[in-house]
Amino acid sequence: MEIHNCGIEPITCHAFNHDQSQLALSPNSHEVHIYKRTEDMKFANKEVLSQHDLRVTTLTGLPAPTVLSPAQQ
Repeated sequence: MEIHNCGIEPITCHAFNHDQSQLALSPNSHEVHIYKRTEDMKFANKEVLSQHDLRVTTLTGLPAPTVLSPAQQ
């Protein structure tokens, strides 16, 4: 089991990519934060996707390395 601190905000949903080297999560808002695993096995914030106009409620990681499927409320 791994434990990672991604802040103090509630997380609505999360998903890992195919090899768990990247993590996507939504902090109960319209944003999706993408984290990438670093060499010391921690996650660092890579980018924030904020084009959604409603709260993101579902994230689905697909087998392809760069595909993420978000859904809004």
